[in-house]
Parts: sequence; C-alpha cells; structure tokens
Amino acid sequence: MLSIKKIDNVAIIKIEGTLINGNFDNNNYCSIEKLKTILEECSHDIFIDNIVLEINSTGGSVFGITDIVKVISNAKKKHIALCGYYCASAAYWIASACDKIIATTDISYFGSIGVVSSSNIFDFEYWTNNNESPKKAPDIRTDEGKAIIKENLDEIYSLFVSSVASSRNIELSIVKNSFADGSVFLPKKAMALGMIDNIDYCFDYKNYFI
Repeated sequence: MLSIKKIDNVAIIKIEGTLINGNFDNNNYCSIEKLKTILEECSHDIFIDNIVLEINSTGGSVFGITDIVKVISNAKKKHIALCGYYCASAAYWIASACDKIIATTDISYFGSIGVVSSSNIFDFEYWTNNNESPKKAPDIRTDEGKAIIKENLDEIYSLFVSSVASSRNIELSIVKNSFADGSVFLPKKAMALGMIDNIDYCFDYKNYFI
C-alpha cells in the first residue's frame, strides 16, 4: 500500500507491503513506479521541505529501486525513513538512501541484504539455446545453469551493498563483513552496526526537521 499525506511542510509517505513493478497497488503490495513518481513530485513541490518515509516492508522486486535511490539522493530535501516493523531487503535499500533511519519499536527488523531468484521447473518443458547464446535461458536444474543465474544475482548484490555503504557512509568491507550476509537485525544491534541512526518510540518530525 502506498499513500501520502502532508503536515505543514512535511510529506509523509507510507510504504507497506511487497514492493512490486507496475502500477498495481493495494494493502499487500506497493508499486515501485508510483513511489518513484510521488518522490519526484515531492522533490519539486515548493511547499514541501522535508519527507518522511513510513516503511513496513520485507522488500520485493529490485527493478526500479536504483531509480528511487537516485531520486532521494539527488533531492535537495531531508528524508527520514521511519520503520515500525519491517525494513528489509529492497525496502532497506530505499531507507539507506535517506538522511536518517529511525526505528519506532524494539522489535523492528532491518537488513536482509541479498538477492534471490525463483524458478518454476516443469519436467515436460525444455528450453534449447542456439550454440552462440548458451546463457540466454540457463537450466536451473544443472550446475552450469545455477552458476549463470548466481553470476547475475552477484552483480545486483554488488550494486545493493555498494549503494548501502555509500549512503550510510560506511566502508564497503565493513558493510560486507558486518551485516550484508542476508541476516536481519533488531534495532539495538542494527544501530550498533551503523545500519540505523536512532530508536524513537514517540517520533515527532518537529524534533528532526528545523
């Protein structure tokens, strides 16, 4: 679910559910394209000075996430990611681009940095590549096919972890060794690792935006 409300000069954008491609949006899903459009509109709205992202998402599709990160990073407005329950995977990627990440409960999950791919295998259906394009349709049932898919996932992971390191101003090696192995962390541990900035049970935007 994706929604926006404005209080004074602050835009509060609620991001809930699985992040998906396309314009489909309901209580269980959040459209990445619509989120990008809303962020762009807020960045150009002269009556909005600051933006709060209320995030409750375990992640979803990675396609379009880098565009959202660019919009947040290039906007000349302060962004705060406010996380009550889940801020994981692609959702954490988005949050990491904000100026601050704040947990509002002691039981909020952060992290899950990694990339996965699912495949449906039908034994009666077979794909055959031409000789010159052996990587076009890798067969997940073979070691060679798995290696090709993992190679692609590793490239996306590299973009993910590098973006987090840059946005959070943490050395890449520290990010990889500390919290980029797919694990999730509760707020106190996440804050100790540098993943988030604060735990605030009674968040008031007036305390963060001057």
